[in-house]
Amino acid sequence: MARYRKIDTRMWGDAKFRALSSPAISGKYLWIFLLTGPHTTNLPGLFRGGEKSLAEEVGWSVEGFRKGFRELFQEGLIKADWNARVVWIPNAIKYNPPENPNVVKSWRDSWDEVPECPLKSEAYERLKGFTEGLGEGFGKAFRKCCAKGLANQEQEQEQELNTSSERKTYSDQESKEPGKKGTHEESPEASRLAVLLKSEILGNKPDFRITPAQLRKWEQTADRMLRLDGRTEGQIAALIRWAQQDEFWMANILSMDKLREKFDQLSLKASQSTTSSSKPNGKPPLSPSEIARRQQAGEEWRQ
Repeated sequence: MARYRKIDTRMWGDAKFRALSSPAISGKYLWIFLLTGPHTTNLPGLFRGGEKSLAEEVGWSVEGFRKGFRELFQEGLIKADWNARVVWIPNAIKYNPPENPNVVKSWRDSWDEVPECPLKSEAYERLKGFTEGLGEGFGKAFRKCCAKGLANQEQEQEQELNTSSERKTYSDQESKEPGKKGTHEESPEASRLAVLLKSEILGNKPDFRITPAQLRKWEQTADRMLRLDGRTEGQIAALIRWAQQDEFWMANILSMDKLREKFDQLSLKASQSTTSSSKPNGKPPLSPSEIARRQQAGEEWRQ
């Protein structure tokens, strides 16, 4: 179970705090500063900042700042476009998820202040996938308040065109198969599950490549799991989250087909881990089936 503590970003400007002795150049210290410093906003992980300004704020030389930043970059914790003065912490959203769509809407001003660049485009896809995985209201709020730049819009339109072409080819092939009448459109539930799997995988490995064609195939497989296998959306969603939190399975469940193939095995493993471990407060962790039941009942839960 993750544990969280609130830190006031004004701490870095407090006279008593500034009077304390400063540590030597350290990747750990820089990491804490970049996560909690005054440059941060309500937009998780994405902010505007240059090498010189951040180095000055933390009290280091530019060379020292680069040394510390290199440690974080090599560990895959952070990315930066210094020409555009944009810094991106990919997993920040995973540990600071919005509580409701209104929180997402509040990101508008912070988003607009971040300069357009390829790194912002990367952040857009990550945040878009994550919010859509939380539900339709979250995804809609993000798409409305965090607009893409003109260049990114052209790229998105091209991707949508390619996806439409792929869907047409698939539909044509399906309609020509003997005994089939027309085509079957995947349900909104299947689409949400595909987006959730994408979001969870990217949360563990931000540079993992997932093409529109792959996402479309995941939707088809999720639809079959719902229609043919008798799984519920809640059951599948809970198992996706469990698998992507397990050190072994996160590296092995990288597609919806693999999830479908190993579904019963994963369910058993998840149940075994539930009975063999407990939380620090003495309460056993929730199983995927219990998570699914509570989601359907509209209850709030936290692992």
